Amino acid sequence: MDTLITTCVKITLPLFSRLFFFTISLITNVDLIAQEKYHSSTINFLKAAQYEKLHPVKLEIREKRENNRQKLPGNLPLPPGADVKPFNSSVRNTTTTLSDQSPVPMQPSPAPNTSFLGIRDNNTTIPPDGGGAVGPNHVFAAENHLFVIRNKQGDSVSSVSPVTFFEGVIPGFSADPHVKYDQYSGRWIVIGQSDISTTSSVVIAVSQTNDPTGNYNKYVFRIDPDSAQVADFPMIGYNKKWIVVTTNLFSLNLTAFTGTSLFVLDKATLYSGSDIDFSTNAFRQLAGTPDGSNPCPAIFACYFLSFHEFLI
Repeated sequence: MDTLITTCVKITLPLFSRLFFFTISLITNVDLIAQEKYHSSTINFLKAAQYEKLHPVKLEIREKRENNRQKLPGNLPLPPGADVKPFNSSVRNTTTTLSDQSPVPMQPSPAPNTSFLGIRDNNTTIPPDGGGAVGPNHVFAAENHLFVIRNKQGDSVSSVSPVTFFEGVIPGFSADPHVKYDQYSGRWIVIGQSDISTTSSVVIAVSQTNDPTGNYNKYVFRIDPDSAQVADFPMIGYNKKWIVVTTNLFSLNLTAFTGTSLFVLDKATLYSGSDIDFSTNAFRQLAGTPDGSNPCPAIFACYFLSFHEFLI
């Protein structure tokens, strides 16, 4: 049986007051989507970069197809007996107060050891969706138009466009790259989304070693076999056993926010380049509703948290 807990919390942060609606689903039963199997392909970062020098990617100025006018759900119900604290808008300082202590000023963060440019935006994609990750010896910086690997002194080691990097997986890369370094296994994880279409998918690549310039296993996962929903802004989480990918879901014509999608993938399978099979080594939730009333089934008891954030 699934238990749904929904709570609303209003908090104050320095400079901003934000309202968060949390939806927490306790997931306890199994319902896997059978007959979904995905194969991997392989790409070498340096060889892809060399190939792109001979076959440059044509860059066109484009704006991501997004619908930022969606009305997000409000007035979510509070659970019985919820303790609602009154909001005090006058508290806007950066001190920490304990019940038995006087306020203690927060100490400034230490200065960075070094600072350098990750990627210079070329204004071909709006927004650029910049990000990256740091490993033992390298920095992997990512934007919609370019992946750049640098050493920790800031020197460029290699670079390639995401389109070339994910070439061969269909429907391929379009936008929203995110990179993580898995410190447990010494691997790099790179994800993105395909274009807005009936074959909307999430693309993912995992390195075969801790060298980001080496070989990667690449996969592509279809979001909705019924072609009624599209993915937007995939994100990554991981632990010692699983890699978790979440995306926002919209209707095909981008007129409605329909919920979130969740993929939970066995790390050992991805890192070995073996088939991902949603009946054995992975599971997914396809269409959780915005108010959390359709929590996803899963392999074991766990919590799935989503939230809507508003500047007020």
